[in-house]
Amino acid sequence: MSERSNYISKLLKSRTSRASYIRAKLDILIPAQIRALRLRRDNMTQKAFADLAQMAQPRISAMERPGATGFNVETLVRLAAALKVGLIVKFVPFSEMLAWENGFSQDQFDVVPVDQDTAFLYPPMAAAVPTNNMTVAALRGSLPSQDIETFTRTRSSSMRSVQSFARALNPAGTGDAPPELVAASQQVGGQANAAFGSNPR
Repeated sequence: MSERSNYISKLLKSRTSRASYIRAKLDILIPAQIRALRLRRDNMTQKAFADLAQMAQPRISAMERPGATGFNVETLVRLAAALKVGLIVKFVPFSEMLAWENGFSQDQFDVVPVDQDTAFLYPPMAAAVPTNNMTVAALRGSLPSQDIETFTRTRSSSMRSVQSFARALNPAGTGDAPPELVAASQQVGGQANAAFGSNPR
């Protein structure tokens, strides 16, 4: 029996082995995420991060070292709030946990903070703009004609949607949409014109 087969056999038979396996993954991946996000916040020091999370600096230092401390959900919530990011805690298949570990890179890991999270702050605009995985070119080649017509109608009304949403957010202000959203909407319009023609139904 191979070493991997023997290890899997232990996981299948033993609750203790499964708990140890899960704990070993989290003991590496949670500290790596914490350190990565702290450093991506303009190389924030541990002391500054500790102040934001209302914790002692030595505790932050320990949490960034693999296996140095245990974590509970409340601690993770406090860290997420200090970093201005969300938190997901969910049960998953072992295969998904392994894929997460294999795909994780501390050097590349980053999470958009809430004050820059356009999809959260402006959901109507986020829904109107195609994602990187759904480009206009892909739409033209894969969608039925009726869906293309729906997209072009969405494109032609996206600016009005953004302006209305901005006014709802700021009724006492000018009602102007944020510049980055205006630019995104104009980009969608230009892409749709190029892909589907300039006269939406």
